[in-house]
Amino acid sequence: MTAAEPNQWAIVPGLADGRRVTFTVTATSANGTSAASPASDPVTPEPVAPPRDVLRGHPQSVGYDHYSVIIGGRRVLLWAGEFDYYRLPSPSLWIDRLQEMKAAGFKRGQHLFRLGVPLGGAGRL
Repeated sequence: MTAAEPNQWAIVPGLADGRRVTFTVTATSANGTSAASPASDPVTPEPVAPPRDVLRGHPQSVGYDHYSVIIGGRRVLLWAGEFDYYRLPSPSLWIDRLQEMKAAGFKRGQHLFRLGVPLGGAGRL
């Protein structure tokens, strides 16, 4: 499994079968590959819960008019907003702002990311 920068994370498939697993990490750069880290403590991942608020069963018709979106014959209002992370300079507050949007009833959001700013500054990727 490889996690490429700048993500710094990786999704490991097949971990919800109840087996205990451990992880080790190596780093590779232009200077070579590091020694493996000590193994992590064993963990047993929990199964991912099925999504909530998802219509299951028969496919639903989707349409729209000048008032709203219509899903399965019901009008659905899609409240949307925009979050510009660069207007809130403290990354520790970003999740709070997104949670506030969700609590206010926003169903969709647009999040613009300017490469270079969250990755360490201009010219540094």
